[in-house]
Amino acid sequence: MKNSLELELMRVGIDATIIENKQPTGMAVYALNVIQELAKLCNDLVVWVVEDEILNIPCKFKRPVLQGFKKLKSNFYLARAVWAQVYLPKLLLKEKADIFFSPIPEGILNPPIPQVVVMHDLVPIFYPKDAPLLRRLSFRYRIPNILKNSAGIIAVSHFTKKEMCRFYKINKEKIFVIHEGYDKEHFKPQPSHKMQSILDKYNLFKDNYILFIGNFTPRKNILNLIRAYKILVDKGYDKFLVLAGNKNVNKNYTQKIEQLVEELNLKEKVRFLDYVPYADLPALYSGASVFVYPSYYEGFGLPILEAMACGTPVATSTRSSLSEICGNSVLSAEPKNVKEMALKILQILDDRNLSKALIHRGLERVKFFSWSQTASKILKVMQKTIYSPKAFL
Repeated sequence: MKNSLELELMRVGIDATIIENKQPTGMAVYALNVIQELAKLCNDLVVWVVEDEILNIPCKFKRPVLQGFKKLKSNFYLARAVWAQVYLPKLLLKEKADIFFSPIPEGILNPPIPQVVVMHDLVPIFYPKDAPLLRRLSFRYRIPNILKNSAGIIAVSHFTKKEMCRFYKINKEKIFVIHEGYDKEHFKPQPSHKMQSILDKYNLFKDNYILFIGNFTPRKNILNLIRAYKILVDKGYDKFLVLAGNKNVNKNYTQKIEQLVEELNLKEKVRFLDYVPYADLPALYSGASVFVYPSYYEGFGLPILEAMACGTPVATSTRSSLSEICGNSVLSAEPKNVKEMALKILQILDDRNLSKALIHRGLERVKFFSWSQTASKILKVMQKTIYSPKAFL
């Protein structure tokens, strides 16, 4: 057993290869922020990286992975899995790491030292159309053994913990719920002049659009959002609907979105922005009349947190983790009920007092979340597993 001084100096090995390019989304955003905060709290990290420049941590912590990773592109997921099982265990022993942390659930099948992994959601299980084949197979056949052999598991919400216990039958005592955070220095209400200079790039003006940000996949429920928006247009509302996100994740679904927009005669009203640079997001959030996130299934729902932090009222879904994260700071609708969704958006647009109240509640709600707090809690979990790594197996 290590004493408190040794715990402060424990060497943590981290797999950061999920950050594979300079346009991070989802789990890569999580990994990026958590690792950067851990670097402030822990004096001895060993971090294996693919994109060296994007991860802002001291160079002494970084261990570049084979440059060949960058050339694999579509086979990157498989290459990373092979590297993690074949090479990473040896590298951890070579670096004399005390514990291994994976910011994604794809850790090591037979870790040579105590391992802590993060489970964000079970999308590949419950929404298989939103995940590629290799990831679906991994969640059914590889992930169960990784979780079984992990000393600690971090779930990003109580909802995700329940999903894990239900599907994987895991000992709930070794699952620790630690919410995600957000970049409070970056996501905040923007001054008008700064905001409009960004919005000019997209030919938008403050309060003249309704905003959605997220990948174009079926669980994000964009088709019903467009149908709800059509109700607003028919009632005479002239705001644009802005859909910002990666259109290439599911090209068949993107095609359905574009077809629906054309069928409903909304081509002049719906704007597609594709991937929005991180630097532009606060202005895009701040300028929207309302941020709509009607997802069927979320392990956490980070875009909602970012929108609330920018002082934007939110209409979202009643399902999955969203009520846990949002509390009473948003309006929620059943995601299959198009009329109810349209009504919630209309309430925000028409009722100025309600809109102000939601903005105030949102700004208060986000005070409970930060990446520094997330990283601090993760570090405590790792310290606990160092004390008794077998207690949770």
